[in-house]
Amino acid sequence: MVIKENIEKNLLTIEFHDNGIGIMQQDIYKVMSVFGQADSGYRNEGTGIGLPLSKKLVELMGGTFDIKSEAKLGTTITLNFFYEEQTCEDSIDF
Repeated sequence: MVIKENIEKNLLTIEFHDNGIGIMQQDIYKVMSVFGQADSGYRNEGTGIGLPLSKKLVELMGGTFDIKSEAKLGTTITLNFFYEEQTCEDSIDF
């Protein structure tokens, strides 16, 4: 996991990397649909809701969700969140 902040753009980026079996490009639409699973040749014990649910939660928080993957090389998921700068005075309510 890598976390980056771009103060000039008020942007927080969180990247998740794995070096697993990866997802073939033509199967990304499948894994991003509810109950969709790629036919990777491995036994899938999941339900197929993890990635779509995660994407929806990120979007509900005003963020973006991007997935890049290559078979046999792994997957990278990038979350971007824009934020408004606040000072301590803004967060204290007397």
